Amino acid sequence: MASGPPPPPKEHGIFPGTYEELHKACRDVMPAPFEGVKLSSNAASTSHFQASHTLALTGAQPSSYKFGATYVGDNQGAEPGDLFPILVSEMDTAGSLNAQVIHQMTNRIRARFILQTEETSWENLQVDATYTGRDFSASALAVNPDPLGGSGTVVGQFLQGFSPNLALGTELLYSKTSQGQKARLSLAGMYRTPRWQLAASVNRSSIQASYHLRHNENVQVGAELNSNMGDTMKHTALMVGYKLDVPVANVTFRGMVDTNWTVASVFEKRLVPYPFTFSLSAMLSHEQQAARVGVGLSIG
Repeated sequence: MASGPPPPPKEHGIFPGTYEELHKACRDVMPAPFEGVKLSSNAASTSHFQASHTLALTGAQPSSYKFGATYVGDNQGAEPGDLFPILVSEMDTAGSLNAQVIHQMTNRIRARFILQTEETSWENLQVDATYTGRDFSASALAVNPDPLGGSGTVVGQFLQGFSPNLALGTELLYSKTSQGQKARLSLAGMYRTPRWQLAASVNRSSIQASYHLRHNENVQVGAELNSNMGDTMKHTALMVGYKLDVPVANVTFRGMVDTNWTVASVFEKRLVPYPFTFSLSAMLSHEQQAARVGVGLSIG
């Protein structure tokens, strides 16, 4: 599944990416632990259509089954191999739906539509568009817009590259509900080299910073700091994680530890030449005195 705007041609090394991807390199390092038994399969029936099935068996929550479908069109995107439109959807047995439509309108403009429901309740609706210039990106988002009720959230984002290493940007958010309205201005910056990247975004009530280091082709390390200084809830957390690839063994390790005394790890083993991936997951929260263990198998 593709998301976010495409990168410009490779000669435009000054292009900074998008505002929402500032901390993506660090987050991709962190594990995504799960609990219980998880079985999933992906099968492509044609060059355009793919179906997926996911079965999760857990003790803490009711077991669930999800069916997903992906459609990829014939329109060539800005980069080789990018095809549009992309339609992605997933529904469980309770009727909850998660769907996305992504389309490359022009070589510079990409639009996205996201819909989420929780059983029979409307949870989230988002429409956004991103324009990518030679050395900048600009995005506009509307979340749960209700023109008749006069409510919703509108977000504008801008990120400017000043050199291949330095980028600065801003985000303006305006939200209106039945309880009132609020506006928030955030400032962001990113400094990157071929080996590491440092990014931060700051507003009046929160700070988010991340650091990503690619030690070599197989070892990556990330650290993320989140600090909420709002009037209702003050909280600061630091998370450090790593990703280790062992190509000879077709194995990937991910692990993390945070200041809430939570430790988590995920082990993935690709059973080459078969289209199987075996996963083991574990998470221990010392603060809550709780542990979660999971085992998974993915086919396709």
